[in-house]
Amino acid sequence: MSDEMLTIAIRCLTDEANEKDREKFRWWRENNPEEYEKLNLIFNHTPFNRQHFDVETQKQILAATIRKSGKRSASVRKKSYLFLRIAAAVVVLLAMGASMYLYNRSLSHLITNNTAQIMKIGLPDGSTVTLDKDATLFYKKNWMNRFTRDVTLTGRAYFQIERDVSHKFTVQTADAMIEVLGTKFTVSDNFGKIQVILDEGKVKVDSYRTHDSYLLADRGEQLLITRWGKVKQGIVNKNLYFSWMKDKLNFNHCKVSETLDFLSDSYNLTLIMDDPVALKKHLYGSAPSDNPQLIIQAIAGITEKKVNKIDQTFVFE
Repeated sequence: MSDEMLTIAIRCLTDEANEKDREKFRWWRENNPEEYEKLNLIFNHTPFNRQHFDVETQKQILAATIRKSGKRSASVRKKSYLFLRIAAAVVVLLAMGASMYLYNRSLSHLITNNTAQIMKIGLPDGSTVTLDKDATLFYKKNWMNRFTRDVTLTGRAYFQIERDVSHKFTVQTADAMIEVLGTKFTVSDNFGKIQVILDEGKVKVDSYRTHDSYLLADRGEQLLITRWGKVKQGIVNKNLYFSWMKDKLNFNHCKVSETLDFLSDSYNLTLIMDDPVALKKHLYGSAPSDNPQLIIQAIAGITEKKVNKIDQTFVFE
């Protein structure tokens, strides 16, 4: 059977052929009844015959099977027929598995921000997510193609959640689950720390690390849980902690103590300064969000301190 005739046969079996193709197929079927029987057997045991039929893939399967069968002698045709029936059953199972796999993949959405800027994402319920660089968001729809309002996050993101009293919204990280109805907040899963900062509304955080639940109800309230289970909760400078979404950190009227806390909380750094007068000094201006070293140098200049660096620890003396 030629490739041309095989293509025509598939078109006819899937009702995609014109009258000229059908006439050629009828002539071939009448003159090759055994080959037609094999082709029809495979086709009728393939679940793609009614939906999402991949012509090229099916053509390759049919061609390989028919050509292989054509090389066999007449003495083994009964065995070949039995083999084809078994092979067809296997194809059905594999195709069903592939169909379920592809169906599940069609309901799954994985978004990774590989760009040099933050990325804004719209979710099916009207909520929006601002995804930081190198962050990943994953969510699925159920079998009825409905968004379940459950997402999984690695990295950092700012959430603006549409309120729905009937369906809570959850953010899953490696070490915590954040549950809300409708609010604005940041979640960060970086450096082994879980950091949640409330912008508006209320947030409940269940920590797998401490096995406790925490409620954030005040604007600018932060919950920070380190990899060792140390918990820090309190009000932070909201303008500073949310300024990463503009790719710049704004330090207008920020105390040095607030800035050191911010660098410690948001980056994998330890900063030590024991001078109470220097800690009360204020910073002004802005700096790139991806360069904490520049901020540390600015603090050293303003406080007239020398900085000794040991690994990820900075001591101002």
